Amino acid sequence: MQYNVTCNHRRKGGNNAEGVGSDFSRQGRPILAEMWDIRFEELVQFKGRAGDCLVPKNETNPLYVWVTTQRKQFQLLKSRKHSHITLARIARLDSIGFAWRVGKDPSALSQRQKGWKRRFEEFKQYLHDHGGCYPATTKGKATSLGVWMMTQRTQYRKEEKSALKQWQIQMLDDIGFDWGPKAKKKETES
Repeated sequence: MQYNVTCNHRRKGGNNAEGVGSDFSRQGRPILAEMWDIRFEELVQFKGRAGDCLVPKNETNPLYVWVTTQRKQFQLLKSRKHSHITLARIARLDSIGFAWRVGKDPSALSQRQKGWKRRFEEFKQYLHDHGGCYPATTKGKATSLGVWMMTQRTQYRKEEKSALKQWQIQMLDDIGFDWGPKAKKKETES
């Protein structure tokens, strides 16, 4: 007969990587290591559905709590403080494009920024499919993608009041985006 014993022992330094006390199975293998693997697989499945590892904020969602804990443990490790995350786990999370800092990394986007990135990818595909020709922007013929493109130009010209982030400008620059004749080049920010 196999059964699990839970030990709520907490080590100095707070919670472990899963955010709870240490649990061990009768065979001595940590149950939490198994739970980490299960949550990791859930994250891989989530990425397959959503296209990224940005689990929406929901304090009652175990996967959200888990990814938040991974980020906290990673920050502790970077600060040279006691952390329960291992280099092997960091490598596994990196291998699927895990964003360690939400909001700071272009791959870690808010819902609004994710929408921008989707449109950017559509725009890039449009350029590829149409030999570099831009979508229509003239009155009466404008496509939604053409309107998006004009919005980028307008935001770019606003400079300090622009809704465009530096990483968005860089992504557009990287594909040779034509900012138009009235565009004012922004200073590159760090």
